[in-house]
Amino acid sequence: MEIIDTDEQIEKSVGLTISEIFEQKGEAFFREQEHICLKNLNRLTDTVISCGGGMALNPDNVTEMKRLGRIVLLVATPETIFERVKRDTCRPLLKDRIHLEYITNLLEERKSRYERAADWIVATDNRKVADIGKEIWRKAMIDV
Repeated sequence: MEIIDTDEQIEKSVGLTISEIFEQKGEAFFREQEHICLKNLNRLTDTVISCGGGMALNPDNVTEMKRLGRIVLLVATPETIFERVKRDTCRPLLKDRIHLEYITNLLEERKSRYERAADWIVATDNRKVADIGKEIWRKAMIDV
């Protein structure tokens, strides 16, 4: 299957990195670009669309994602997420806030909206990518 990362698509269309978009144009502009990006993906089939963490916060985006296919929420503990992002400098919402307390609070703040949007929830802590992929594939085969 083809894989499309919405953040990469936004960077290409705007001509700036995600960090630069946040710095120069603000979060509201970025969120608008997320929605435009989703609307432009409306004719795809057999494609995995990787969305940024804030995508599901907009109900209109959730509607678009549901129209495009199944929404898979990949979850991990705040500790796992911290280990994954602690050296990442490309996440504007974590800039100068990459610590466990902030990540925990952000996850808690978003949890109910993420879970309402998700068709499937898949835990990723201490798992190989291949095993996560197999679980998603099994869920897809059952849901056909």
